[in-house]
Amino acid sequence: MVYKANRPSNTSYQGSHGQQAPRQNFQQSSSQNDDVKEFFYKDPDDFLKKAEEFAKGLAGDNGKGIGKSQLRKFYDQVISLRDEALQPSSGEKGEKIIKIIFKLRLLQARVIYLANRKSGSENLVSPSAKKHLLGILERGIKLCKDSNDKGKIAEALKDFAMEFEAIYAYFYALAGKE
Repeated sequence: MVYKANRPSNTSYQGSHGQQAPRQNFQQSSSQNDDVKEFFYKDPDDFLKKAEEFAKGLAGDNGKGIGKSQLRKFYDQVISLRDEALQPSSGEKGEKIIKIIFKLRLLQARVIYLANRKSGSENLVSPSAKKHLLGILERGIKLCKDSNDKGKIAEALKDFAMEFEAIYAYFYALAGKE
């Protein structure tokens, strides 16, 4: 006799009272999500305006967006990824890109985790800061996907790290004392 598991489909699951509820696809790009503020610019002047706009979004109202040390941890991890991309590797070209994109996706998951954690009655990361930080990380992912070889992945991450640094500099000036 063969037993088959009664498993939910990939697109929905049945709740405890029999109602159908949507199931989110884990691989869905967060750029398709309304919770992400897209970061793009046309020229250097536009970049500075965008960087300041994103810094304001991260700082939030009265400095209640994301803490300086929390944002610094994300920035440091991006710098580590940049340094990793600059190291020569013996592996396949596409393997390095996939690994770095995966690590950037993990950073996005960490943002979502922090946005849902509370300190007292307040979230550690405001909804606005979450939206802007996810957008910054999505920018890094897009740059990595657009690069096709080892030389380009390193350049893409160098550019992304400089963009993040500019946003962090504006953020640091705007954020309150931690």
